[in-house]
Amino acid sequence: MNNDKLIQNVLEQYYSCFCSRRWSDFEQFLDDAFIYCTDNCITQRKREFIDHLRRHDWLSASFSIKMISVFDFTEAITAVYEVIFKGTSNNEKMSVKALETTVFLNDAGAWRILTCHSSNTVTKEVSE
Repeated sequence: MNNDKLIQNVLEQYYSCFCSRRWSDFEQFLDDAFIYCTDNCITQRKREFIDHLRRHDWLSASFSIKMISVFDFTEAITAVYEVIFKGTSNNEKMSVKALETTVFLNDAGAWRILTCHSSNTVTKEVSE
């Protein structure tokens, strides 16, 4: 399997754990040195990030990933992709579109996420 497909598969599993709120499985995808960054200058370490997600009321209905680029540097891989989530928060249907740049490290054959930068746009879905 080429690394583009491998990273796509890791991301699918990672976001599947996120959407189904399987936090102990989700945590396994993150390196101990993990850092999450956003355009709003929010920076969270691994524990802060997981605790924040755990407390949030977001209920995901679906997600899709569109791979843009994968840069393979043997020990590390950088992926640039768009992920779209559909779900509810505060009893309102929403769509969250994120453009993310994620660095993966190979840890004894398992690809772990070292850092992720996310630019998000949240759209409330209008009922007809």
